[in-house]
Amino acid sequence: MGKFTVDGQTLKGSGALDTRHIAEFDSAARELVDSTDTDVTVDFTEVQYMTSAFLGLLMSLRSELAEQKRGIVMRASPTVKNLLRMTGLDTQMVVRD
Repeated sequence: MGKFTVDGQTLKGSGALDTRHIAEFDSAARELVDSTDTDVTVDFTEVQYMTSAFLGLLMSLRSELAEQKRGIVMRASPTVKNLLRMTGLDTQMVVRD
């Protein structure tokens, strides 16, 4: 079992996410986007750390979904929520605990 799982409309990540996990996130995000036609949830409530590369990946996912008139509901740990707030990404998607 990896750091990412897809269940219905939710992609869940956990642990410390760095560049070694980009391909795995990309694969899980592709599975999620292709398996539903509604808004999606990204659950990073169990993510303790992530590199800035993941902020870019989240923005790319948000842009792709916006083109399809869909959005992201982001469930975030305090660490991730702080990163989203510091970069202004919290204004680009719905962010919840």
